[in-house]
Amino acid sequence: VLEKHKITATNSTPYTSETNGSAENSIHQVRHLARIAMHMSSAPANLWPHAVTYATQVHNVTRFRCVGGKRVTVWEAFTRNQPDIQLFRIFGALAFAHRAPITDKLKPTTERGLFVGLDYHSTRMKILIPSTGKIRTTLDATIVEDRFFFNDSIAAPTAPLAEPTV
Repeated sequence: VLEKHKITATNSTPYTSETNGSAENSIHQVRHLARIAMHMSSAPANLWPHAVTYATQVHNVTRFRCVGGKRVTVWEAFTRNQPDIQLFRIFGALAFAHRAPITDKLKPTTERGLFVGLDYHSTRMKILIPSTGKIRTTLDATIVEDRFFFNDSIAAPTAPLAEPTV
């Protein structure tokens, strides 16, 4: 089949995805983003698929391609719409998914969980609730972006650093 279409198959150098075409380069970048998200949030290994999915979403709305002489994101090239990045949050951030109205006034109104991404088919956030092992897909959640669920370290500086004195 390759000879019929005058295609020559060649092998690439191992462990150098950046020389093996744009698809392999994108896979490398997504894997790198997912690894950073897992490390920064101290998430357990079983959340790796969620980290890769989220890294893919981030990659698709931040990487630029040239289409028809115009720089567009991967998302724009595929859908012809500008991506909505308002719901993007820090992977593994502490999240409180709001529950439906309940009749008992003393019960908690939220479930404690962690932000693991966005739903591809809607504009909702995915919150993993570790106490139940289930993922809630919701628009009604509070994300605490300066705290991680698995460690209570600060995700990002909340105030500018002071200028060094000489």
